Formats: sequence, C-alpha cells, structure tokens
Amino acid sequence: MVSLSRPAAVALLLFSWAGAQAQIPLTLAEAERLALGSAAEVRESQAQAQALREQAVADGQLPDPALTLGAESVPVDSFSRSEESMTQLKVGVSQAFPPGAT
Repeated sequence: MVSLSRPAAVALLLFSWAGAQAQIPLTLAEAERLALGSAAEVRESQAQAQALREQAVADGQLPDPALTLGAESVPVDSFSRSEESMTQLKVGVSQAFPPGAT
C-alpha cells in the first residue's frame, strides 16, 4: 500500500471535491444572480437610485430653522450690560420657506 503524507492527502481530497463541484450544471437563474451580484454597474445604478429617492424626500422638507444670538454695544473693558444704555442682547429664530407656485 502506498503511504501518502498528510499534506498530500489533504490536497488530493480538495482536488477531488473541486472536481465533483465542477460537474454540477449552472442554471440560468443562478448564472443571472451571480452576474448581477458581481456587476459594478448594477451596484452603481442601485446606489444612484437610492440617492435620488433620498433627495426627493429631502426636497419635500423645509430647511432647518436658524437660531441667532447676539450682543451689541457691550463695553469691551468691563462687559457690563448696565454701563452703556445702548447695550442690547438679541435672540432670534428664523425659518426659510420655499417660494410658492405664483
């Protein structure tokens, strides 16, 4: 009886398994699935379609409101609000609206 080393036996087993797998016929549906799954153009088109769907949702929303805070005529040497009678603190919220269909 011929004695095989362990690596040679493993290699022989793998080659025989690969040969058995190669004999299974590939169906048309499986070939299409494999081709579409590995095609970069298909993945690119799917990503672009998803981006357009998300952009359509974003276009239908109002922009984020803006909060403004400010101080005017504050003396820079003491930063006291009561020292200068023209000192003003401002707080504001604004919302932009898209133009209507006029």
